[in-house]
Amino acid sequence: MYNAATYLDETSNWIFWFLFVVILVVTKIIFMNFVIAEALNSYTKIKQKLNEWDLKENAYLIDEAENMIPRFIRT
Repeated sequence: MYNAATYLDETSNWIFWFLFVVILVVTKIIFMNFVIAEALNSYTKIKQKLNEWDLKENAYLIDEAENMIPRFIRT
């Protein structure tokens, strides 16, 4: 079970592993950026729906409060 790094001389082996680590780190940064962007997008959608739900709930509570006022007091 030999990999390609075993056939390289010492300098090429160092370059191989250095590039491997650099590519691995860059790939992880790009992936984490994607994950953060998707999480932010989901948060924005939920925040917008939460605001809509809050306004709807406030309107329902106002309607309920107005319906509790006796008819002779309402204008």
